[in-house]
Amino acid sequence: MRTILYLAAGLAFFLYGIDLLGALLGRMAGGRLQERIDRLASTDGRRYLYGALATVLFQSSSATTVLLVSMASAGLITASEAFSFTLGANLGAVSTGWIAAVKITVIGLPLFIVGVVGKFFASNATRRELFAFCIGIGLILFGLDLMTEAMAGIRNNGALIVFLTRYDVALSEQALLLAVLSGVVFTALIQSSTATAAIVIAGALNGLFTLPQSCALMLGATLGTTITALIAAAGSGSAGKRTAVMHFALNVVGVVVGLFLFYPLVWAAGQTVPVLGIGMAVALYMTLHKVILTAGMFPLRRPFAQRIMRIVPDRYPGVRDRFMVRPLPADATDEAVREELRRDIDSFTRYLRDMLAFSLIAALKKKEAPLFAKLEQYEQIVDQGHKRLVDLIHAQSHRHQQDLWLYLKMSDEAESMSDHLKSIAKYGIRLRELSAAPRPLERLLIHTAHRRVFLSFHRVCVCKCYDHGDLNICDDTERELRRHKRELMLTITEESSPLETDAVLELADILSEYSKINHSVKRILQVNLDIAEGRGVYLYDQKR
Repeated sequence: MRTILYLAAGLAFFLYGIDLLGALLGRMAGGRLQERIDRLASTDGRRYLYGALATVLFQSSSATTVLLVSMASAGLITASEAFSFTLGANLGAVSTGWIAAVKITVIGLPLFIVGVVGKFFASNATRRELFAFCIGIGLILFGLDLMTEAMAGIRNNGALIVFLTRYDVALSEQALLLAVLSGVVFTALIQSSTATAAIVIAGALNGLFTLPQSCALMLGATLGTTITALIAAAGSGSAGKRTAVMHFALNVVGVVVGLFLFYPLVWAAGQTVPVLGIGMAVALYMTLHKVILTAGMFPLRRPFAQRIMRIVPDRYPGVRDRFMVRPLPADATDEAVREELRRDIDSFTRYLRDMLAFSLIAALKKKEAPLFAKLEQYEQIVDQGHKRLVDLIHAQSHRHQQDLWLYLKMSDEAESMSDHLKSIAKYGIRLRELSAAPRPLERLLIHTAHRRVFLSFHRVCVCKCYDHGDLNICDDTERELRRHKRELMLTITEESSPLETDAVLELADILSEYSKINHSVKRILQVNLDIAEGRGVYLYDQKR
């Protein structure tokens, strides 16, 4: 009983430490994650290295892959780029085996204590995050240490030893397949290949498993760990599903290749047992296996990813071009500056056009609620892009201010619209929580508001038609949305109201957001008309 308790406690500490590290690193990424990824992981080689590094930090390839699923689903990275990260994550997964084999787990409890005390007394936010990182690592190492002690107790179970020695992996291919399958099932249940690695190496160090048995269990664990990413991808977008399927397919290939190369690699690792010990030999086997797999798959990464992308099509691909404001020298020509600003505004327009469609879909279809993650990411991209565009305009402030003002105002309204579009989806999702299917009145009001606003947006922002007649259309749309909202709110006072109060309030918020988007379109139209007709812009210097 004590052995089972130690094993369960060690596994709990280990998994909690992994979860703590994942949450910590996620918070550290912040809203500038897209910008950092574009800057640091601009090539497949870098993505491979950062995928390995992230897995070493997370101490879990599953955690890294789940993060990749979320990032791909939100549009931070493409599915093809995520596959390069996945290859690196597979290699980084061997770090836990080496940690357990080298026996540095004894520092886990002291490191945890240092982290708790330090975080309690630290006044600086950065230092608190550092001590929190120590807490996570300490929990992981302490959990590994407890599992090693638990395996020492299992070693004395004679019946279990007889059962394990009956299936000699070194001599029977059937025993090899059974051991691999056991590794798959056990890892799928606990959803952590690194925990399996810790338990297996602890068992090998205590004489519970032979080297071939340990290696076979570890080989199965590489496939069992994919269940976590598949579960995480169930509610994600198409890009997230593609990433999870790529991770699964990669590890299927890894198991097949591992079975063919099993005995040669085990023999090679076994030659080091007299010098390094059985624990390091198991870690070495997994390292050799992962190196061969990732090195063989890296040249094939693009055709492999394209094949998976055809198998799992993307229903809502969205914007494919990354948004990037290019810095310009101070002596750039006026035409070069205007061309760059026009290009950036056109990029904003593409994001907003897709956000208009996605917000309507997410608001009306409950099963498409995962689109909200993509809307959030688009809103962050437009927000960060607006800030970079403001910096660019400020750097060019020595130029003709009328042109700069035009694009600054358009950028500001685009940033505002992205926020309102995200809010439409948010209120729509709340509305779907009240009733799974939109009722006729809800559908009529949302579709009417969307159609009127989209037509104005398409004509002004996409087609760039600036006409005084469109100002009248925007005014008419504003009056119509206000009338619909007023009539909707009046239904609350009626005894036979077709909607409950909560639904009325959520629907009224949606109409308000559409009204604000219409107002931003009108502002973009007005400022372009002012510039085109020579009325100029309002300057504080002229006022004074």
